[in-house]
Order: sequence, then structure tokens, then C-alpha cells
Amino acid sequence: MKLSRTITPLILGAVLMLSVAGCTGDDRSDADGTTAAKSTEAEGCSLLSSGEIAKVLGKSYTSDPDASSKAGCLLRSEDGTGFVSYSTSDVADEFSFEGLVEGDDAIEVDGVGDQALLWFDGDPLVATLVTRRGGAAVTVRLSGVGPTSASATTSTQVDGATATTGTSTTTTGVEGVDDALRSELRKRIVALANVAVVRLDDRPFSAEAVDTAAAAAACGAADTDVVAKVLEVPASSVTIRTLGASSCEVGTEEGTNAIIELVSGAGTKADLAGLGRSSEVDGTTYAWEPKPVEGVGDAAVWLLDPVSKATGELYALWGNGVVHISMTAPTPDVDLRGYAVALALAVGPGLTN
Repeated sequence: MKLSRTITPLILGAVLMLSVAGCTGDDRSDADGTTAAKSTEAEGCSLLSSGEIAKVLGKSYTSDPDASSKAGCLLRSEDGTGFVSYSTSDVADEFSFEGLVEGDDAIEVDGVGDQALLWFDGDPLVATLVTRRGGAAVTVRLSGVGPTSASATTSTQVDGATATTGTSTTTTGVEGVDDALRSELRKRIVALANVAVVRLDDRPFSAEAVDTAAAAAACGAADTDVVAKVLEVPASSVTIRTLGASSCEVGTEEGTNAIIELVSGAGTKADLAGLGRSSEVDGTTYAWEPKPVEGVGDAAVWLLDPVSKATGELYALWGNGVVHISMTAPTPDVDLRGYAVALALAVGPGLTN
């Protein structure tokens, strides 16, 4: 029976978010009818080009090839005052969509995609908006756009569509400046998200209630103290939360993170051996080869990202149950395989019995 892999997380650091799907990569026409060249953008930056972002935000941005990949895009303003980042995700249901939200103060935003949530954090202030078209979502982050010194209503033409940024007004006082900054960030990020979301491939989305028992079980098995001991970090740095219907996200302040997932469907040793795949970077194809791991369940395999070497996946079979542990680290010298094995031995037997 073919294993169903419900989520493959990728964590890109402080700016980009996890778990992605491909963006559209077509050439796009500027307002004057000319075609923008794809070669000027870093990998992963085809959904919103630097030229389109400049039209909406009123200043120039350059994509950062060192911080961009197929997982998402980071663009920095040429005046050094801020950034824009975006990444895409598959969201099969309401639960997985809300799993993209960080913090408890997100607000609903009307008029963006099928659904949109917005929140603010950080200092300097960063706005984050996640929106979806069916089961395809895009997360946009924006910083460095401040309140203007005069009232003005602006709109921008991108691909023949109008991205309205609204009215900005001068406000005095610390509290007033903060309110004005939030208002301006909201207008601008909504404009960017409206351009991006219509370009996503519409995918299935279920609005029905989701049985999250598997996710709760995965998180229940991931005791904070046990996880901290396994990952060799203080318990105070560990955060654990459900992710989707069958997964549990484990994060640490040190940057070593994990997703614990109960894979849908019964598994066999043959299924594990067939989990190899390939990825292409800059025209070169790299193989993710499943390597057998002894001493974990009835059978287990480990797959290491052959490019970054900072992401890896362990699949472990106990009876007919399969536990999938995806690990990421800030640098390739972290013992991801060792951490994944220890985590699987700590939580796997209880999840598959």
C-alpha cells in the first residue's frame, strides 16, 4: 500500500515560513506590455517579482538569492529599510490553514482570496498575512513601510488588475504612529496578497470539521521534557503544537525543529524502501536516497536533503503503523539523523500501538 505523505515541512528561518508548494513560474507582462525576464529573480521568486512589488510599495526591492529557494522568496528594499517575503503551502482543510498562523492575535481580513488572516509582531514591526485560494495558500510578510506625511489614496496596476493600497494619514504621538504604521502595513500587504493569491493553482479544500485525534496523539506523545532531552536543549526553549490533522510541530529556540506525523494508511518494509525521490537545483538533479536504519521499530529509513544537508526525514514502521519525523536545523553539522532516531524511539511505540 502506498504511503500517503500529508505534509513535508521546510523551515527557512526567521523570515520565510515552513511547508511549501510550487509557485507559478510564467513570465508576466509589465503595465507597458513588456515581458519581465525570469532570469533577474532569485529561485522561488516568480510569484511576485521585484518589479511588481516596487509598483505596489513605491520603492525598489531586490531578491536575495542566498535566502530564497523553491521554498519561498525574500526581497530586501534597496534603501535598506525593510523586506518582503512570501512562501506557498498546501492547506487541505481549515485546521491546516489556521496552523500557518503564529500567535493568538490574528484578525480576519475580507476581500483577499477565499480567506485571509493578518497579524503583527516584532520590532521593527512586521505584518504577516496568510491567504488561500482553495487549498493553496500564500504567506506574505512585510516590514519597513511607514506612515506617509500626507493623506493620499493610491492604486497600482499589476497584470491589468488594480491593487488598491488605500489612504494613509499623518498621526502624531507614539501610540498614533504605531496605529498609523499598522494601518499602512495592512494596506500594502493586502495589496501584495491580492496580486499573489489569484496566481495560485486552485486546489481541493475541505471546510468540514477535521478529526485531529492523530495530531493530538502525536503532541501528547511529545512530552516537553523528553523532547528537550532528546534534542539537547533546555525545556524552556521547546514549543509543541498540533499541525494539521495528523502532525505535531516541535520547535526550539536553537533552531533544531521537528514534525512528528502519523502517516495515513498501513505501511510495509517495501513502502519504506520506495520512498526515495529527487530534487532539482540550478539544473542539477539530486537524489534523496532512503538509507536503512537499524534498531528503530520493525524497519526504518532515513533520507537526507542532498543539497542543504540541514533537512532530513525518518520513516519508522511499527506493526502496520508508520511514524514520519522530519527534522531541520540551522546548519548542516547538526546530527539530524541521531535526533530523529532518538525522537522516534521516544514517541513511536506509543503512537502505533
